[in-house]
Amino acid sequence: MTIAELIEKLKEYPQDTRVVTRGYEGGVDDVEFVKETEIYLNFYKNCWYYGPHEDVESKAYTYDNYEKVLAIYLK
Repeated sequence: MTIAELIEKLKEYPQDTRVVTRGYEGGVDDVEFVKETEIYLNFYKNCWYYGPHEDVESKAYTYDNYEKVLAIYLK
């Protein structure tokens, strides 16, 4: 999802609607920060149990064979 797509979806809701994210093992957490980061696209495309992309900061090495793009991380 892009920022433009997210903005269009958010326009459908009142501005005081709470924004949450999945909790660690259950429940939900409030979104507490928005962080700019870079991700490798389709890093885990063959591992159904991971999300498909990977945060560049979490890797010790550079992976030039994956496309690296800017992303906004909500937590």
